[in-house]
Amino acid sequence: MSIQRIHNAWLYNLYLPVHFALFAVFAQRIRSSAGALGLCIAALAIYGSLLWFESREPSCTTVLFSRSLLFAWAYLSVMFTWQLLVLAERTDQPLWKDQQFWLYLSIVTFFGVSLPFIGSMNKVYASDPDLAGGLYYILDVLYFLSYAMAGIAGWMIGRPKSNVS
Repeated sequence: MSIQRIHNAWLYNLYLPVHFALFAVFAQRIRSSAGALGLCIAALAIYGSLLWFESREPSCTTVLFSRSLLFAWAYLSVMFTWQLLVLAERTDQPLWKDQQFWLYLSIVTFFGVSLPFIGSMNKVYASDPDLAGGLYYILDVLYFLSYAMAGIAGWMIGRPKSNVS
């Protein structure tokens, strides 16, 4: 599609709604209260509405549906920052020894740090596509950093003990 000069960013970005929905449900399941469920449903509805309205706007220079993405990533940043604060208040051990800390921090690091970049991406792309393409390396670095932190969380789970005598 790119070779034929057909705008295909929408195809690449199809994973974003699924990505947001999975993380929003994960944030809701951590808290597992009626308020958390209502907040999750409201966030998914707002995101879906923003995405629908953005998809109706004709623009050949749009790389991302930035309003919906900014909402989604800001929501996730706030929810998991909140979880980090709750964890800090209730833990008796140093935070860095808790696997939840590393998992929540990985999510906040990626989504929170990406917000300013994502917010300006369409404008940068419209004025300088080469610069915008180069700036995507920021996301790559954040992905690797985030997955490294998630890997630390997974490593902290440890190996299951065998019941074989």
